[in-house]
Amino acid sequence: MSQGGLLRSAGQVAIGTLTSRVTGFVKTLALAALLGDTLTNDAYNVANTLPNMVYELLLGGVLTSVIVPLLVRAEKDAEESGSDHNAYAQRLFTLSVVGLTGATVIGVLLSGVLVTMMNIGPGQPHHDRATLMAMLLLPQMIFYGIGALAGAVINTRESYRGPAWAPVLNNLVVIAVAVAMIWLRRGSGELTTAEVVILSVGTTLGIVAQALILIPSWRKVGFRWRWRFDVRGVGLGELRSLAVWVLGYVIIGQVGFIVATNVANYASRTVPGTTTQWTYAALLFQLPYGILGVSLLTALMPKMSRAARDHDWPAVKRFLADGTRLTGIGLIPVSVAFWLLAVPLTALFFNVGRFGPDAARSTGLILAAASFGLLPYAITLLQLRVFFAAKDARTPTLIMVGIVAVRIVLSLACLTLPPEHVALGLAVANSLAFVVGAAIGDVVLRRRFGRLGTGAVLRELVRISAAAGIGVLVATPGYLWLSQLLTGIDPWNLDGLTGVPVLAMSKLQLALVLVVSSIVGLAGFVAAGLALRLQDLRRLRGLRRR
Repeated sequence: MSQGGLLRSAGQVAIGTLTSRVTGFVKTLALAALLGDTLTNDAYNVANTLPNMVYELLLGGVLTSVIVPLLVRAEKDAEESGSDHNAYAQRLFTLSVVGLTGATVIGVLLSGVLVTMMNIGPGQPHHDRATLMAMLLLPQMIFYGIGALAGAVINTRESYRGPAWAPVLNNLVVIAVAVAMIWLRRGSGELTTAEVVILSVGTTLGIVAQALILIPSWRKVGFRWRWRFDVRGVGLGELRSLAVWVLGYVIIGQVGFIVATNVANYASRTVPGTTTQWTYAALLFQLPYGILGVSLLTALMPKMSRAARDHDWPAVKRFLADGTRLTGIGLIPVSVAFWLLAVPLTALFFNVGRFGPDAARSTGLILAAASFGLLPYAITLLQLRVFFAAKDARTPTLIMVGIVAVRIVLSLACLTLPPEHVALGLAVANSLAFVVGAAIGDVVLRRRFGRLGTGAVLRELVRISAAAGIGVLVATPGYLWLSQLLTGIDPWNLDGLTGVPVLAMSKLQLALVLVVSSIVGLAGFVAAGLALRLQDLRRLRGLRRR
């Protein structure tokens, strides 16, 4: 497929993902308005986390890594043998639904134990409420699996809109439930048991709707549901062996996160809020990748898997190079923009209630300091997908061991920092770990597949970085002038680039500064990129015109 086709596919995913993020934010606001700062809110958040955690451990990692290559391989095997091309996917659906249903039953029976493990024990006043919510929310796991597997089947057959937009329906269902409850209920106290049931069932129905809305999409690409229990001798043993390595991959990643979390919690004993600031900065760090990087990977994985299936390694390497450059076009400007706009961004979203302006400013500085790792993070995950496309889950797991080892060493080193700097140190440690990961990935890929054209790609990334730097330089005077105009504070004399003037702004003023600065910076980046003859930027402009 041409790069234009890849861009169109990624664009379809990106638009749906962006809409999903926006409606997800509205959903969060609606739930906050309904539940407020109550024990019921704590119980709901913990109980709603459980199906996600268990699902990711049992199946989520497998579905996001090796399922697409296996489906692509099965597609070719069916063509060569003249058998039903839906049979392999139908067996996967059968195994997934049966397995997740069993896990759901066990989880519901042990729901009290699960919420206790999440630090809401029997002695806590909201233990029973959290247990009831968990019982009603855990069935989401079944439909998480159906939705994810259906999305993989649909994407493999070069269709992307349905899976990208399905989460929007989930968000709309939960928003409708929350708004209706706000409108109908009286009083501002804790929810009644009946209201807890309504909210929990409504939340689960959102995930059910997210899965079932994909039925028209999978019928459009020719897939039909059918129970198949004839699973012996049909290649599912390969899935089992790959799944073991993927499980190790997921667990290893969690180890690094747990160590960093414990370091942050240790610092929070001296500087309360350290963990929260680090967590909020990490959420914003992930956001650009979640929209741009994931969209590109979603569109790229079926194509790369098909090339790997056919042993067309030059095509695989071209997809890797194209994906790296396009990732750079999307994420480098964001990374550089964080240097200037991270503090206004965190002040806009997080300077509320007890999370005051100083905490919002610190969170922004953490984000700005860690932003250099955004591109290496995305490139590393793209590199690992090359191995997954070749049905190799062992190598990505071993690379993840190296990344996590670096992260753990650097995270523990943060204990030597002053407590107020630990969160910033942890964020930088994570970024450095993925810089190392990208370097390791490139070395291993070259040994496995030969020359990758890394030099040419790096030169293009340097030119993209130069254009992004020019964009920020163009935006900075306007940012400082607008900050002074709105606040009356001279930003040059008060450390303006680290956010002192913006802390005096209203939410509307912050939004205005962010929008104006982003538009000016983007215009500067595009103009500089065209002047530097960035070919991918020219293709993007041509695609937008079409």
